[in-house]
Amino acid sequence: MSNPFERVGDGMETGMNPFGLASDGARGRRTPSAEEFSNPFEGGGASSSAAAASEEIELPTPGNNAYAGVDARSTFGAYDVGSGGGVGAAGRNAAASVPTPGGSAFGGGSAFGGAGVSSSALAAQQRDLERREAEVVRRERDLEVRERNVRGSGAGGQTYNWPFKCWAIAYHNIAAEIPQEHKRCVQMCYLVYCIFVLALLCNFIVVTFRLFADQEFSSFLMAFIYTVCGIPGAYYLWYRRVYNSCKSNRAFGFLWFFLMFMVHISFVVFASVSPPGLFGAEQMSLCGIMNFKQAMERDKVFGYMHAVVMSMFMLDACLAVICIRLVYTSFRGGGHTMEQARAEAYQEGIRAAATSGAFRGPGAV
Repeated sequence: MSNPFERVGDGMETGMNPFGLASDGARGRRTPSAEEFSNPFEGGGASSSAAAASEEIELPTPGNNAYAGVDARSTFGAYDVGSGGGVGAAGRNAAASVPTPGGSAFGGGSAFGGAGVSSSALAAQQRDLERREAEVVRRERDLEVRERNVRGSGAGGQTYNWPFKCWAIAYHNIAAEIPQEHKRCVQMCYLVYCIFVLALLCNFIVVTFRLFADQEFSSFLMAFIYTVCGIPGAYYLWYRRVYNSCKSNRAFGFLWFFLMFMVHISFVVFASVSPPGLFGAEQMSLCGIMNFKQAMERDKVFGYMHAVVMSMFMLDACLAVICIRLVYTSFRGGGHTMEQARAEAYQEGIRAAATSGAFRGPGAV
């Protein structure tokens, strides 16, 4: 059976490569001879031995680029190995652009460019951070001081200053907050309140001394109740009312003051007289006229102290009568009437009921 790829004749010889060219003129190229296909590594041929002897293999040295001689037109760029045994020009450029440990890929001494962060720059950053930290601490302290001032301030932002700066519960400044037309009556009310406080404290001291002398515990207990309830009660029930009313010029505050101040006048008159056994009062719980003779008979010192307290209650009662007349004059001078005071009282009652939830609209369950 004949090889179908073999063609005999037409200038083709038996055994020739069917893919080779038959003649030089057919394609313009010739078929290489057998000598040209000889193995250059075999030592049998003279020509190959001579060529091997004439050529020297050049080894790469530290000063010599091992990738020189690469064809720049290579399709594989830096990874294409040319016939000369090296890489292309693109490979040389890529190898030359590889960053070294001491250099920067962007040109400079560090990986981010530049010569790197110096010690002086680090010290400057440290000082800047310390300055900012100190500023934050200072602002925190200022904020704490402001918060304390706000907690100890009134509605208008004023710092509490009454009754003592070390123990203040309210802001009190007649000269700054009270209008000129109401200053006289407010000052008189404040004088009446101060005398009343002093009288109750002195009365409690006298009764306390008598407790150790005569063992009158019931009188001491009543004097203690008068002092504890009378001092804050007078401040919140009538003095603070007239103070705020004169400051805001409201009729309802004056009406409340008149009611509570009448109770105050009744109490100081009762204390000045001090009838024993009246309304369940003990004989020596208050220093008045009716028990002054008994106090002088028991002890002269206690009698004189009793007379001083009695005088305070009587003075306070007289000044209270003058005070209520001044407040009523200011009330009328401000253009207020009793009808206006009643209308404001009605509005205050509705507002208080709505705020506390006691007021319910129509149809509410």
